[in-house]
Amino acid sequence: MKFECFVIVLMIYLLENFMQMVESVNLDLDANDDSGYFNKCFEEIGCVEADSRWFDKKLRPVNMVPSDRHVIKTDFLLIKEDKRDHLDDDYEGLLYTSVTADSKSLKTSGFKKSSDLMLLIHDFTSNGYTGWVKVRAFRLMRKM
Repeated sequence: MKFECFVIVLMIYLLENFMQMVESVNLDLDANDDSGYFNKCFEEIGCVEADSRWFDKKLRPVNMVPSDRHVIKTDFLLIKEDKRDHLDDDYEGLLYTSVTADSKSLKTSGFKKSSDLMLLIHDFTSNGYTGWVKVRAFRLMRKM
């Protein structure tokens, strides 16, 4: 069964230059509100909202505003099996195609709606080429 693994690479730049980030972002903040609530939208992927449901004085006392995608270099990868190189015991036979959220990019990547799809999302310290992501994608393909 054909399997395509769409790896969402979403790295979040958190600590360095935080004040510059906050000042440069157009946010829906109440001028009298110092709680860190915000709503920030990204054209292709939607909005991130931090409000009272997200705030926790003990566990999440500071809500960091996400950086713009061009700053953190968001990348969406379609990982497929290279038909020229059968996947036997390693993950070197995987093909990586960077895609954007538009139909032209998805068509040229070889993505098929009828194929099985699994999303693999990692934390901000990794990317789609990190060892554990490759190994996980490979193992998931072997199970399909």
